[in-house]
This record gives sequence, structure tokens and C-alpha cells, in this order.
Amino acid sequence: MLSPLFSPFEYCLELHRKNRLPHAMIFSGGENILMEKAGVSLANFLLCEKPKTHTSCGICHNCQLFQAESHPDFLKLVGEGKSHTIKIDAIRDLTEFLHQTASMGKYRVVLVLNAQDLNTAGSNAFLKSLEEPGENTLIILTASDEHLLLPTLRSRSQIIHFETPVFEIALPALVQELKPEFNPLVLAQNFHTDPLALLETLQSVMQEKIKETLGLTIKTNPSVDLIDLEKALDFCELCLARKKNLISKIPLNPVLFAEDLLIAFSQV
Repeated sequence: MLSPLFSPFEYCLELHRKNRLPHAMIFSGGENILMEKAGVSLANFLLCEKPKTHTSCGICHNCQLFQAESHPDFLKLVGEGKSHTIKIDAIRDLTEFLHQTASMGKYRVVLVLNAQDLNTAGSNAFLKSLEEPGENTLIILTASDEHLLLPTLRSRSQIIHFETPVFEIALPALVQELKPEFNPLVLAQNFHTDPLALLETLQSVMQEKIKETLGLTIKTNPSVDLIDLEKALDFCELCLARKKNLISKIPLNPVLFAEDLLIAFSQV
């Protein structure tokens, strides 16, 4: 059972640190975009040459290949046509991929989105891949409900339930990246899909920083790096103004909106 101390994504990283990462996982019960982002981020982390605590480094050769969607050790499957069915031909491609040796010497990762769209023939063929996936291989399936998958698929996979808000899972990675060298445009492109959630997340983090700083100032703890309270309060006011724009449905470029917030947050 998932520990309440970890978000689903953090829990997967914790399994990896303890060398307990299974060969197959089912991400279930969350928003499709959330589970896809978590699967992609986990794949990038595993393939990265020099991963950070919660994220990939973003600059190594493997990360560059991954960002260009051309990493030879990562395969993403999605359904085809109006029915979005994942057919047996796609599973055959997956099987062939798994039989190959990792090109870059690390993991091979397969991400199957909306695995409930596997047809019967595809599900049965997929079972063979789950039984013998090979070493250093991770297969991730996403599903709105794991019970939509065959019991045999569920029994061969570890189920990770996604019941937390989108940015609660992304937050550790986001905060980790907010360093002097962070790239606001890259982050904005990753976190622009829900502007209001991003705004409220950053505002909440800043409010906590303000509380911590006020508390530490009272205790006069010189060893702690305190934030600039005036800048922090200005950022919270900025968030209120931007929230009014969102509520008023003023047309905004979501990437530029996110980039503006992230730059202002990083400057506090």
C-alpha cells in the first residue's frame, strides 16, 4: 500500500533507490495527463546518466535524446483510430523492442497509455512480455481503473494508485529545479497545462516559506537562509492578480503565463 508520506511518483523513486523497482507497474485512478507525465518523468529519470534527487539532469546525452523523443531505449504506445484501440501489431513491436539489448547500457522502459484500450488479442500477447521482460526493464501501464485490465495483467504488475492532485506529484521535481541554473521556459512547457493549479501550488509554497522565515526570524537562527519577505509578499500579490485574470477568462498564452510565474518565484 502506498505510504501517505510519498506521492506516487516519489514512491516509485523510493522503490528504485531501494532496488525494489518491479518490472511492471500499473498507474491507476488518476488524470490521464498526470499518469502520463509521471510515467514519462520516471522513464527519463531511469535513463538519465546523472539524475538528481527527484528529476533527470536534463543536459546529458540521454536526456537530450529523450527530450527529442528519439531515445532508443524508450517506447511509448498509444491507441489508434477513433476507438483508440491498442492492437496486437503494436504489442509485437513492443515484444521486439524488449528482446533487444539496451542501446545506452541502462534501462529499457515501455509506457503503455490507456492500457484498458488493449484488445483481447493484444492483452493476451502482452502477457508474454510481462512474464519475461528481461533485466533492467520497466513496463508502465496507465489505466483509469486497473479493474478494466485482465486479472492476469494485474497479477503480474504492481499497482500504483494516483489519488493526489496533479501538482502535488510534480511539486518535488518543480522545487528541486528552481535553482539559479533552472530554465524557466523548459519548466513552463512542462507545467503549463493547468495554469490555475500551477499558480496555486507556487503561491502555497511561497506562503509556507513566509511562515518558516517569520518563525526562524523570531528564533533568530543565523544558520538558515531566509527569504526576502518583501519579494515573497510581492509574489503572493502577483499570484492574486494573475488569478483574477484566469477567473475573468482573459485570453493568455499558457506557456508565457507559466514562465512569468516561475521566473518571479525563482527571484524571491
